[in-house]
Amino acid sequence: MTGTMPVARRNLRVQAAAVAAAFALNGASFGIWAARIPAVKAQTGLDATGLGFALLGASVGAVLTMTFGGWLGSRFGTHVMTPLTTVGCAVMMVFIGASWNFASLTISLLVFGISQGTMDVSMNANGIAVEHAGAGPIMSRLHASWSIGAFVGALISTQVAALAIPVLPEFAVTAVFMALGGAILRFTMLPDKHAEGGGRLRLPTGPLVLLGALALCGLMAEGSATDWSGYTCRAP
Repeated sequence: MTGTMPVARRNLRVQAAAVAAAFALNGASFGIWAARIPAVKAQTGLDATGLGFALLGASVGAVLTMTFGGWLGSRFGTHVMTPLTTVGCAVMMVFIGASWNFASLTISLLVFGISQGTMDVSMNANGIAVEHAGAGPIMSRLHASWSIGAFVGALISTQVAALAIPVLPEFAVTAVFMALGGAILRFTMLPDKHAEGGGRLRLPTGPLVLLGALALCGLMAEGSATDWSGYTCRAP
């Protein structure tokens, strides 16, 4: 028993670090993409209206998949869905970087949103499982990891843009690192699978409606700032 406990604690620390890395990767992909929106706009030749509708694709994809992301995590395991959707985000980064018109960008962002949304649900569920396994309250640290990843990703992407490097090569390199990260996550995350397959979709009631409205307002402000803060910047 004395030899088992230290090993279990060490494994739990690795699993906590793994889910934190998943949050950082998700944030980095978001930051890298957001910093190159002006360049993608110029590349696809879209005006402000066309870009706005294309950007809506990512939000639609995320909202649609979040309604059944919990079921996927319960059915296949959040330790499987998180790495899988990390690779999905990586692949779609390449497609976004290769987009040439409204249709190609909208479809790429739609699938990117699906991957990001499913990854979001899965990694949060895995973080809760790590907490329940004995790691203690780590959710605030996990979300801080996302913010750090987004900041670092945006910072790097801004510097790459300053060097006049096109979007596709940057996103392709990003995809390679994300895919490698996803492969590592597959073998380091806490196994978390529920045979019952998750709960049913239910409409929110009572205080949950107010909480949802507050989250909606926050996300609208965050999304608007992210999508349009670089709009007036000169695309490389």
